[in-house]
Amino acid sequence: MPKKLRKSYDKVLLIDDREPLKFAELVAENCPIPIEFRRLKTGDYVCEDVAIERKRIDDFVASMISKKKRLWKQYDRLKKEFAFPYILISGNTQDVWSNVSDHAVMGGLASLACPKFKGNVLVSRPITVIKVDTDEQLAYLILKVMERHNKLKLKDVIKI
Repeated sequence: MPKKLRKSYDKVLLIDDREPLKFAELVAENCPIPIEFRRLKTGDYVCEDVAIERKRIDDFVASMISKKKRLWKQYDRLKKEFAFPYILISGNTQDVWSNVSDHAVMGGLASLACPKFKGNVLVSRPITVIKVDTDEQLAYLILKVMERHNKLKLKDVIKI
């Protein structure tokens, strides 16, 4: 658990220090609690038991087809380490310069978001996956998810 940055707050939003600065600042300037940048093992935005992995659609596709199975490893870590894991994606599949079809992308999204059963036994719980069109929408969504889970009140509204 991170140290409190101010005595009046009991929550801190941790942001991975590898996040693009322009995007992280968009989230940080509208966040009602202290922000701390640090290297995170899992997730890009973390507050208590909520973790969000932020992806642009091209990164989602690249990590989905990666030989190292990067997306699936992130998915497993998110599920194991956090009660409320999310993968939030921004962009349109038309922006992806790849030979991966829209159907394959949608299949990857469904694979993450649907429970997996062996017979009647749940072997893998799903995580919430949401795709939006723009980075501004994504920044707002990150804050809304944190607000709802952690009973926060947003300072400002990001223009989306």
